Amino acid sequence: MTLDEQIENTRAHMIKIAADKGIRDPRVIQVSMKLDKLINEFLYRSRKKSQVINIIVSH
Repeated sequence: MTLDEQIENTRAHMIKIAADKGIRDPRVIQVSMKLDKLINEFLYRSRKKSQVINIIVSH
């Protein structure tokens, strides 16, 4: 499963739990924290890829 798919699945899972249990349910908070980590990883990879492209283009 790609990182994009993981983010989308985790987001959908969080929304479902929030709809069923309420936004303050500890499970929603836990899944939200997992989603944050996935998004941070996505941003890290995007920046890293952008840096590599800039290095290639500038040479």
